[in-house]
Amino acid sequence: MKEFVKIKDLTPNDFNIKWRMTNLCNIHCSYCIRYKHRVDINDTCVKENEDKLCEVARDISKLLEKTKFNNIRLNLIGGEVTIFDLKRILANITTDKVKVINITSNLMRDVQYYIELADFCYSRNIKLSICFSCHYEFITLDKYFEKINQLKGKIDCLTCELVSNDKNQELCKDFIARCEKCDVYYFLDADIRQNQAEAREKGLLTSSKKKEPRYKVTFADGTEKIFETRNQFLTSKEIKGTKGLKFIQTGGMYCTNSYNYIYIEFDKVNGRSSSGSGCHELIPVKDFKLLDKPAKCNSDYCTICGHMDLFKEL
Repeated sequence: MKEFVKIKDLTPNDFNIKWRMTNLCNIHCSYCIRYKHRVDINDTCVKENEDKLCEVARDISKLLEKTKFNNIRLNLIGGEVTIFDLKRILANITTDKVKVINITSNLMRDVQYYIELADFCYSRNIKLSICFSCHYEFITLDKYFEKINQLKGKIDCLTCELVSNDKNQELCKDFIARCEKCDVYYFLDADIRQNQAEAREKGLLTSSKKKEPRYKVTFADGTEKIFETRNQFLTSKEIKGTKGLKFIQTGGMYCTNSYNYIYIEFDKVNGRSSSGSGCHELIPVKDFKLLDKPAKCNSDYCTICGHMDLFKEL
């Protein structure tokens, strides 16, 4: 395994936001990576949360207007974000700096919901990217791919995902064959109930259909390697400094969190203040101020690394 000295995000955007809008979800999967945080939904809490998210969206828009960056990517994650009227929430982000919106969804909504969301984004010159997770405990492959075939060509970037474990390998083979037939990008994610070391050893199976690269990693010996996805990086046997499937060793490195990357938990930024404190200080979006340059990490491992860069030297 080799030590890395730099991780460069290769997506074309100059500013990235990961917004965890909710822990509410409309299904309850046995293998959910958010099972400790998941909350059952009801109409009242959905409406109350949606109203609050509209306010947060306005605060995000004001924050982005103050930045020097003009090519912004907004990643919406949950829970399940499509329990809300996303068009209503996103209409409150009035800045024209947002160029890409990426969401992850369980495809439980009807097809028209996603088509209307795509049309909304298109009307604002925003590229829509959706990763559709196939939660086989609640949807059959027949129904899943019926919807995928209806949505293909109507969404700018469409990805299919399935959780893989030792007991569903035949299902995984069927899923892969159907993805290949549909000519869509896909990946298999590891079941968190499996031994993490075993999952790392197996790695993750990704599509033969090529995708734009996500990371370029520079090693201490000067060599470089390209990774298409974050999970490919985290499960690589070449990388020294990853722990399990979600931690990246960051102690002593500089990162761009709170500079051109922010992670929002509902209505608060999980970021750094100007005092240079760690990345676990929750600051209301309306009060948050971006740093004017990257700062050195004061944690041993990072769990919120996403589209931000890491490097040994400024």
